[in-house]
Amino acid sequence: MSTLSDKTYRERVGIAFFPRSSEAVVDVCVRAERANVAHAWSVMPATALDTLTLLAAAATKTERITLGTSIVPAFTRHPLSFLTQVMALEGLAPGRFDLGIGTAHARTMVDVYHVDFDRPLR
Repeated sequence: MSTLSDKTYRERVGIAFFPRSSEAVVDVCVRAERANVAHAWSVMPATALDTLTLLAAAATKTERITLGTSIVPAFTRHPLSFLTQVMALEGLAPGRFDLGIGTAHARTMVDVYHVDFDRPLR
């Protein structure tokens, strides 16, 4: 297992972006890989395009860059369909996908998804 200190600066650097359009996400990831950026991370906004689907598209156009999500809200997805979607993405980018998962923000869950946030994890 390598540590952060074992990596070069370029291996430690990544980009983060907001998924504005399908084409833009793929383009950002392809251009980042061409520039030898090691990682591309995207947020998963409540009212924007599905980040996992967009990263799957980017995975088909890239070969080396690690693709990742900052936080995918667990509340809004059925565990089984979420698992199969993540497995499909890992299949497209073996060893190049990093998944961030969490509860998201209480305000977003209540106001956007109308999900009770009293006990996010049971």
